[in-house]
Amino acid sequence: MIRRQFAAILLLFALIIPYATFGQQPGPQPPVADPNDPIERIKDEGMKRSQVMPTLSYLSDVIGPRLTASLNMKRANNWTRGTLEKWGMQNAHLEPWGPFGRGWALKRFSAQVTEPQDIPLIAYPKAWSPATNGAVTGEVVYLDAKTEADLEKYRGKLKGAIVLTQPTRELKARFDPLGTRRDEKNLLALADAPAPGGGPNRGAGGGGGFRLTPEQRAALQFNVRKLMFAQEEGAAVLVDGSRAGDGGTIFVQQAAVPQPVPEVPFGPGAPRQKAAYDKDAPKILPQIVVANEHYNRIVRMLQAGEQVKVEVNIGVEWQDADPMGYNTIAEIPGGDPALKDEIVMLGAHMDSWHSGTGATDNGAGVAATMEAVRILAALKLQPRRTIRIGLWSGEEEGLLGSKAYVAKHFGYFKTNSPSSSASSSSSSIRTPKDEASQKGLAQTSGTNAPPKRKLIRESEYEKLAAYFNLDNGAGKIRGVYLQGNEAVRPLFRRWLSPFADLGAEIREVKFPSYEKLVSLWIPMCSVETAEAHLETYPSRKSEYGPDLAQLIEQGRSVSGVEIAAIHHERLKFSGSLAALFEDIDLLLVPTMPMPIPTLAKMGEYGADPGVLLSILRFTAVFDFSGSPTITLPAGMASDQMPLSMQLVGPHLSEEVLARAAHAFQSTTDWHTQRPPIR
Repeated sequence: MIRRQFAAILLLFALIIPYATFGQQPGPQPPVADPNDPIERIKDEGMKRSQVMPTLSYLSDVIGPRLTASLNMKRANNWTRGTLEKWGMQNAHLEPWGPFGRGWALKRFSAQVTEPQDIPLIAYPKAWSPATNGAVTGEVVYLDAKTEADLEKYRGKLKGAIVLTQPTRELKARFDPLGTRRDEKNLLALADAPAPGGGPNRGAGGGGGFRLTPEQRAALQFNVRKLMFAQEEGAAVLVDGSRAGDGGTIFVQQAAVPQPVPEVPFGPGAPRQKAAYDKDAPKILPQIVVANEHYNRIVRMLQAGEQVKVEVNIGVEWQDADPMGYNTIAEIPGGDPALKDEIVMLGAHMDSWHSGTGATDNGAGVAATMEAVRILAALKLQPRRTIRIGLWSGEEEGLLGSKAYVAKHFGYFKTNSPSSSASSSSSSIRTPKDEASQKGLAQTSGTNAPPKRKLIRESEYEKLAAYFNLDNGAGKIRGVYLQGNEAVRPLFRRWLSPFADLGAEIREVKFPSYEKLVSLWIPMCSVETAEAHLETYPSRKSEYGPDLAQLIEQGRSVSGVEIAAIHHERLKFSGSLAALFEDIDLLLVPTMPMPIPTLAKMGEYGADPGVLLSILRFTAVFDFSGSPTITLPAGMASDQMPLSMQLVGPHLSEEVLARAAHAFQSTTDWHTQRPPIR
């Protein structure tokens, strides 16, 4: 429990220590912040009264997965609307779009190998997979086909089978951490990078969708053929290995509907394909995804000649009463008569896939954007323009909810058919592009031909000033992607500059070995104590208390060889610590591996040198190195005893330590809390 509390403290520390505090060359003291400044008030509200974690917890823990058009998604819509309304947002409502199709919920699921031995499988059904109507047991067949001739080898062998549809995926050993954090050099390179250009597989005019190479299209088309073949042959269940992840982690999306593969499968210009959630979707087989460790093992068992059977049980519930999807919308009206009709939007998609709680993708974005408008409302900061939040659904299926909102409020493109004039053209909804993009598309047509697309502007097109989207997972916002709009680079830099002091690069480091030092701490203390009292001990021994006298006697009994060994370990540790400080400015470590004990408890611990050293191990080592340290309050444990941590710096860094501690104390109120008197 203590380790988790300390981890939370470390995370908060990462959020609030200013960059200026960590400069290798201390600069001038920053001016004292005005507590009435709106920026400072926003920081104070966000740091001390944040609701971001309760919001994320309710959305991901209580409501859970939010598959588009599911009952959980609708519950999330209603809950976010009510919460935004409670926080003071106006015009909080659900805005329908669609029709989307059928809602789907998983009611029960199990999958395991039953022969030649029992092996529970890490697996999950694909969204909108049909049910198995009870447990289905079948022989496992690995459909290892690369050509039509290969498929013929399996004809008549798939009836009632559990079919493995994909090649195995090699799982390589991991030697790098799963998560990494960009340092200042990385961030600066990103900030100064030119706008990326379109790749070779982008569609015509730079605005088209992703275009497949002939080889890619052929490979995908043959995969479709394999699925159709398995269905024609009467297979019971289709099994995929996870497309990514390892260590038991699986990536699960929606059930596949076998159909021809277009040249441009997704993005602008891509034709709409049939989806498993469509009301008129064709009949498909039950489909599951299995963790690659298990998938690969089953393939290897088959290749070794084993006869493998698997039992799968999928129970689902379809929701057909309401085919619409919904976005949650709310706003803070603008207060400037000349600008209040203009709109600044922020948003995040609230839908998720069904096999997890949707915390990272994208509950974190929803919680952060909701927290942003909550802070403004709580502080009664009146914006000049209207601020509107949009929490979208249908994102995972192709940005459907946000596209529909854009088309209704801002505009869409009407696509001219090749054989008709502009007046008789068919239309397809796309996200609005600027006039330059439209002009570029027009130039791809013949000289006298009408533009391929015409922008139809809706009522709020001219009123939209900016939209900020958050779908980057967990962690602090440390920059804004320009989305190709180079003109906003200096604006974003200026806007973000007041918040630069809320970030510091926090880096996990390997601490020098210190276990042997801790065991030498008492002998070192006794030697130094004996040295300090040479003039008065033992000549005035009668004036000394028994504890101090005992410590001095212990120091007088330590041999020169032992003192030299202590000095050697001290130098070795000090050198390792100095090398560590070449790459970092300050070190953050606990003061104790537990809440601060009462005096009575400390007396008990002091009676056992082993226990005492265990408690003091995080402070004792810095007695050897002579490093400057400063202890900071870090909240209260569940028994209302204080928690603490310490900042450690290199030699002669006392000023930096004091400034860091001051910045920390200015942002927290832990130093005002007191334990109960007992």
